[in-house]
Amino acid sequence: MRPLCKNTRSALCILLLACIVCATIEAKSNATEQERTPAKAYIWGMNVPSYRQVFDEFPEDITNAVAIAGGDRFALYLMPDGTVKGWGSNVLGVLDIPPDLPKVKMVAVGEDHCVALTESGTIVEWGRLGWKKKLPDIAPGLSNIVAVSAGLDRTLALKADGSVISWQSDLFKEDMSPMPDGLTNVTAIASGGFHHLALRRDGTVAAWGLGSSQRPVGGYAWRQSIVPAAATNIVAIAARGSTSLALNKNGKVIVWGGVEEYGQRPVPSNCVDVVAITCSPTFCMALKRDGTVVVWGGGQEKNMPQDLRDVRLIGAGSVFSIAVTRAR
Repeated sequence: MRPLCKNTRSALCILLLACIVCATIEAKSNATEQERTPAKAYIWGMNVPSYRQVFDEFPEDITNAVAIAGGDRFALYLMPDGTVKGWGSNVLGVLDIPPDLPKVKMVAVGEDHCVALTESGTIVEWGRLGWKKKLPDIAPGLSNIVAVSAGLDRTLALKADGSVISWQSDLFKEDMSPMPDGLTNVTAIASGGFHHLALRRDGTVAAWGLGSSQRPVGGYAWRQSIVPAAATNIVAIAARGSTSLALNKNGKVIVWGGVEEYGQRPVPSNCVDVVAITCSPTFCMALKRDGTVVVWGGGQEKNMPQDLRDVRLIGAGSVFSIAVTRAR
């Protein structure tokens, strides 16, 4: 056999070295994938007997959810493929998700009814009997919808042109939160119990419904519909019960309304650099840019998991908190 020339030996060495490097990178990549910590989901709160079903039936696949909407003793979550799932108590039919529900892009819950906005722009409602009406009969002009919210007394729908449509459940004889006149240029909506919020394009917030005066109603002066002067440059809003919550462009949270005994005010000093907010009738919740969570009110902070980090999604039920982490 003829000996290999110097150039041929060099080429073979380079090729062998390249193969070794590639094999090492691939093995390292596979090892990295094997060592990754999977996404986790956490639920905590007041695990009293009437709410135990929410804790006991906490679904494993919620780690893949893109949105969570918590109700009284139940919750819904939206999957990446547009399907809606739920768990908890189905006393009022809130978990009777229509089997033929089209692909959904947004879901909202009140205390006893649910609303889904499909990718085609249609709205589907289910739950308590007062919501099982044909929508075109109660909400004319229902087209080009981009967002929905659900309160105790009514549903709101935001149109692409910045206007808002509202309709009330037939369970209520009195109009508890009539729509204000001249509400335009709206970019987001949120609903509490008997009050509602709208975020305008200029960063200001409109509020209406109960709690719109300083005069106590039924012995309470929640003032959830009196927007504080500090609520400017707002980028996100949330509402539940008598609580109103807003997030400004600097990552600061403003809260108003609520029941003083629950401890929703003041906002904790470590609640800074926030990127997402949500709330329940008894507590507030904020997701920070670094993936940590701040929760306050209703004793929720006492039960929060100590190892909670790398959170990407939060949700709030009436007395329970939900957090979903990233895989890492």
